[in-house]
Amino acid sequence: MNFDFGAQYSHWFGQHTKITVGGVYGYESKMPVEYRKMVTSYHGIERNQRQPDVKSYIPESYGAGFSIIRNKKAAEWVFAADYQFRNWSVDRSRYMSLTYSDSHTYSVGLQLTPKKYSAEKYLHFMRFHLGACYNQSYLKINGYQLEDYSVSLGVGLPFFNSRTKVFSYVNVALNIGESGTGQRGGVSERYALLSVNLSLIERWFAKYIWD
Repeated sequence: MNFDFGAQYSHWFGQHTKITVGGVYGYESKMPVEYRKMVTSYHGIERNQRQPDVKSYIPESYGAGFSIIRNKKAAEWVFAADYQFRNWSVDRSRYMSLTYSDSHTYSVGLQLTPKKYSAEKYLHFMRFHLGACYNQSYLKINGYQLEDYSVSLGVGLPFFNSRTKVFSYVNVALNIGESGTGQRGGVSERYALLSVNLSLIERWFAKYIWD
């Protein structure tokens, strides 16, 4: 089992601007790994040999981020940025001749709700998303660290819960990116990913007060 720990703090500057800062920490955990070498052919398994066990790790990690919410003139803007570091280079297991490098992830995002507090049309409640991410993988190929660049576009489609009087959202996003080793003529791939997820926003443990 492994746990991450985090904390955050929010503060309102006036009536229209809220800033939140936070951080997370995950401690290093060791994992015993059973290692086998299997040789197969058309005739079946030629050899199945147990190798000495090796120790692997869930690396120590750090992360920090902040968000700014601005809700003036009915519209709401949200800007957020995050950074995460994972200390993969301490893993000395070296099984299967793999070596690891420290990984770094940077991400930023922007969200707009056109008229959150004075909406008249369905479009006014929708959330529009724009984001970008850069990630350095923990893996190396031919001495070069894998890198990934991506941008994303998305929309949040609201649906109303008449019981709790709040909106939840179905989020649809398109993520376009490229990953590779970064050197000319190296290994790389381009991709496009479509994702759909659900954000349930509910009021729990509400105490009703009656006159």
